[in-house]
Amino acid sequence: MTIRWNEQWSVHCTTLASNIMRISVTPPGKKPGTLLNRYGFIDDIPPIKKVEENAGEAGADVRTGKLDLLLAATPDRLALTFKTGDTVALEGTLERDGENFQACFGMRTGEQFFGFGDAGRETMERTGFCADMWIENVVRYIPIPFMMSTAGYGLFLNTTRRHTWDMGKKTPGKWRIALADNGLDFYFIHGPGFKDILSGYTAITGRPPLPPKWSFGLWFICRYDADSTQVMNDAVNFRDRRIPCDVIGLEPGWME
Repeated sequence: MTIRWNEQWSVHCTTLASNIMRISVTPPGKKPGTLLNRYGFIDDIPPIKKVEENAGEAGADVRTGKLDLLLAATPDRLALTFKTGDTVALEGTLERDGENFQACFGMRTGEQFFGFGDAGRETMERTGFCADMWIENVVRYIPIPFMMSTAGYGLFLNTTRRHTWDMGKKTPGKWRIALADNGLDFYFIHGPGFKDILSGYTAITGRPPLPPKWSFGLWFICRYDADSTQVMNDAVNFRDRRIPCDVIGLEPGWME
């Protein structure tokens, strides 16, 4: 289903499962999609058919029987409410702030967040955390724009661009996404449990096969400035001491 937000933006809602909805904001006439879609990092899941959709001039609602989405549009702001039955799972707004899209959502009392990959290593629990989603050597190797909430939902932002997530650090009680892009695209996944949320996330991004047996063995990483002689000496020492070693890895200093 597609509705017109204002003269500059259209909103597309695609229901991928009874607990998964994709929300895409694009210029009018442009199909949703990012580089993650184009290069196959996100699976092309066909929408389900058992969906009730109603659209009007100022909004729309989508209902699957398990998950409801209510949209209310004004020229400057789009309000979203995700509900399961009579319970509000997530409520917030989308708006354009200069070059950025801003998504702002309310937090429940005691709500906790987990995810974002290697966006930060201070704590696994992300409440009060501000994530700069950009790779930086040593600091952030694999930031992932996906999080899960103890309120029973997860959200995956479909983008390869640099952006930030503020999980209540600047404004307690609210979490925000700021993205400088010509559109916004995200997947809302209702669980309610983390196992259910992860299952929905991997249905979107793909599920990896079981790695080979050797990958579960001992991995040894050489010193940063190890040369070829030192690397071979390490390998010989493992063999002489009969210590099983499946992988010997090289640090970036090898490239220098």
